[in-house]
Amino acid sequence: MVSYQNIKKFALISVYDKSNLKVLCKAFEKFNIGIISTGSTFSKIKNLGFKCFEVSKILKSKEILDGRVKTLHPKIYSSILFDRENKEHNKTFNNINFPKIDFVIVNLYPFKKFIDKKVNEKKLIEMIDIGGPSLIRASSKNFNSLTTVCSPSYYRDLCDNLINNNGVTDLNFRKKMAKEAFLMTSNYDKKIYQWMSLQTDKKTIKLRYGENPNQKAKLSKTDRKNFFDYHQYYRPTGTVMTMMTFRTRTPTTCGIVELDSNGIVQQLHEKASEPPGNLANGAVYLLEP
Repeated sequence: MVSYQNIKKFALISVYDKSNLKVLCKAFEKFNIGIISTGSTFSKIKNLGFKCFEVSKILKSKEILDGRVKTLHPKIYSSILFDRENKEHNKTFNNINFPKIDFVIVNLYPFKKFIDKKVNEKKLIEMIDIGGPSLIRASSKNFNSLTTVCSPSYYRDLCDNLINNNGVTDLNFRKKMAKEAFLMTSNYDKKIYQWMSLQTDKKTIKLRYGENPNQKAKLSKTDRKNFFDYHQYYRPTGTVMTMMTFRTRTPTTCGIVELDSNGIVQQLHEKASEPPGNLANGAVYLLEP
C-alpha cells in the first residue's frame, strides 16, 4: 500500500450524492492529488478503481454513533484551517502527523427531499447533516488555500481549473466556490429552521379562503395578548408567509404585501371580498424572502 506520507496534497471527499465521482477522481489522479474519504464514499471510490485512504484508518479511530461522528476530529480541522502563511500554524500542523488537505468535496444529506417524502420525525432528524456543513464552512473560511466544492454540478469547473493552472486552483475560483458553499449551507440551515418552526405550534385554524391554489394556508392560535395572532407558513420557494388576523368569527383575506430582501414593497395584491380598508373582517398576509 502506498503511504499517504509520500503525497503532498490531498482531497477530502465525503458525499451523499455520489454522481460523477469518476470524473473528479481522474483529475485528482492526473495531478497526483491523494484522496481521503469516509464510509460509503470510500467504498464507492475504491470500486471505481481509484486509490483512496480511509479517514478512520489514518486517524486510527472508527466512526461512532451509527455514523453521526465521522469527520468531527481536531486533526481533520487542523489540516483544513491552518493558515499556510503562518509559521506557528505550520509548526503546529507538522506536529500532528496528518495529510494536508487542499480540497474539500462534500455534499449534504438531502434534508428537504426527506421532508417531501413525509418520513417520520426520527428518520428526518438523522437527515440533519452536522459534519458536512462543518467541513464546508471550515474549508470555505480558508479559501486562500483550500478549494471547496459542495455540489457535483461544479466538478467539471474544478477539473477545468486544475488543468488551466497545472494542478492547482486560482484564488478567484476558490472565492467563488466558497461563496456558493456559504450560500448552500445557509439555505440548508434555513430549511431545518423552517421545519422545526412548524413543529412548535400545533393549534391552528384553517383560513376560509385567500391562499394560492397550490397552498394550504392556516393560522396559529397563540398566547399573545395583543389584537392579532400570527403564523409563519413556508412556501416551496423558501419564502416565509406570515399570516395575521384580527379576532373575528371567521378569518378572511384582506391583501398580500410582498417585500424584497431589503424590506422594500414590491407588490400589493388585493384578494379580499371585502374592501382592503375593512380590516375588521380581514387577515393580512406578509411575504418576506
